[in-house]
Amino acid sequence: MKLTSFRIRRYRVFDAEVTIPLSNFTVLTGPNNLGKSTVLRAISLFFNEIGARHRPSYPTRIDRNDRFDRYDPDTDYPKLYEGKPGRRYSTRLSATVEFSSADSQFAQDTLKLSLPPTVTLSLDFLRERDRVRRDLKISAFQKPEDSESFLRWFTSDVRYIYIPANRNVPDFRRSVFSEIVSNSIGKVRKSRQRVQVLQSLYADVRNLIGDVETQLTSDLKHYLPDLKDIKFQLEEPDLLNFISLDDVQIDDGAKTSITQKGDGVKSLFVMSILQFLAKQNYQRNLIFAIEEPEAHLHSSAIYDTKASLRALSSSFQILTSTHSPILVQRDEITANIIIDRAPGNDFACSATVAKSLAQIRNSLGIRPQENLATAEVTIVVEGKTEEGCLGKLLSSVYPALSTPIENGRVRIISAGGASKSVAVLRALARDAASCLVIVDSDQEGLNAFDEVKRSGLINVLDVFQVPARTGCLETEFEDLFPPQLYIDAVATACGCAFDGQMFSDSQTRSGDNKTRMKKWTFIIAELVRNCGKSWDDVEPLAKEALAKALVANVAHASAAASAWLKSVASRAAQNLRDK
Repeated sequence: MKLTSFRIRRYRVFDAEVTIPLSNFTVLTGPNNLGKSTVLRAISLFFNEIGARHRPSYPTRIDRNDRFDRYDPDTDYPKLYEGKPGRRYSTRLSATVEFSSADSQFAQDTLKLSLPPTVTLSLDFLRERDRVRRDLKISAFQKPEDSESFLRWFTSDVRYIYIPANRNVPDFRRSVFSEIVSNSIGKVRKSRQRVQVLQSLYADVRNLIGDVETQLTSDLKHYLPDLKDIKFQLEEPDLLNFISLDDVQIDDGAKTSITQKGDGVKSLFVMSILQFLAKQNYQRNLIFAIEEPEAHLHSSAIYDTKASLRALSSSFQILTSTHSPILVQRDEITANIIIDRAPGNDFACSATVAKSLAQIRNSLGIRPQENLATAEVTIVVEGKTEEGCLGKLLSSVYPALSTPIENGRVRIISAGGASKSVAVLRALARDAASCLVIVDSDQEGLNAFDEVKRSGLINVLDVFQVPARTGCLETEFEDLFPPQLYIDAVATACGCAFDGQMFSDSQTRSGDNKTRMKKWTFIIAELVRNCGKSWDDVEPLAKEALAKALVANVAHASAAASAWLKSVASRAAQNLRDK
């Protein structure tokens, strides 16, 4: 079961209906005070209302408490209609749910319901004098009893856990604390002996109230001769109202209430609880909604938070609001929803699916002069060889990139080693930069390749490895090119006297049963040492000379790795067009 979209109409800042598509990890971004929190609260209101009552229509008196999980027309209906006469549309909150084959089979076997692929639940709030009428419609069912059966299953199977930006204990109590208690109670209920104790307590109270009913009936018959009976309707025991967590004591050298801890500690505490809940085998569909998970955290902790959220999203749906470009979903741009002012209406807001990182940068207010790298597309490479020649090679196989590379719209920067690629990406992520990453096919490059993909800082389609040579365990960027294009220039730069034949012979000798030949650095370093030089001393000179030689022979060099270079170039061009 998965929530695929949520629609809001006439609720607070949203006048005309807006649709929020929901993926496994959805990010709401945009300027301050324009409705990101309102989206999260609207979904909370929806789940609270349908969970509190299962009847399709019921009236209740207006609740004057300003709580986000109750509807109050005085605060929740759009302000632009305040004081204006005329008919008003109802506030409407709608959720579309998609079902798996397992869900359909369960509904058929247990509920005797035939489920369509998707079901839409629409909840309307309409003010009638001092009351609010709530009308719930479920798209799939004609019979009220079928709707009732489905709704009971849906509300018991789906949990919406909302963490507001203000990490106060009362907010915990309504969300994560109640979830912990409810699941602990669920385990207790499996104990027949404990359930019998509760049932016995309820029966004793029921019997005592029965005595009151009998006495009252007898007394009232003196005044109401036709009276036959009086019955008090008792609610079934609800342990959630009986047991609740009141506070958390944290001992980090000083045992104090979490209310007295800093906001950063509270945010980290919330993330730990969410990870704990996700690990439990609750047999429920959890939706975690977190308002500004980056609030009060150091940037290094924000990266860890994003990694945790991405891990959670593999099993549960995550919905966040944020002002941090670090939390932007780069590998699925359309999972970012921009909340902004509605065109032509100063009193209403809109929700738009993001189409590019540039659009997201603009919504976050990131100005080009503030960027750490002002290029529109940044290609992060391992070392100085790639930084010195890759631009010319890409322009050779993809001429349309020539001008953007020359004028700095596409920039190539060295990370100083594959292991540092993620650190560079993190710096660029603070500016919501569009990046490509290239790593070697050696052990360090393979480790970096996996780390970059796991980081969530980049679209997986924007990560490239140097193509491996057949039979070789490790391959570097330099291995792509024939030695005759650069070997003389490298030897001269190193003050050595080796040539292409010596390089080939050394490659042949380097092979063994596990690999046909060693990577370029191993071979060239051996030749340098055989000439009585230290590789550490001449390595920068060798790689600079290699890059210049490849640029000087760019046509032959690019032909040696044409397919791979074209793949990198076309992806860079695509990202540039998406700006």
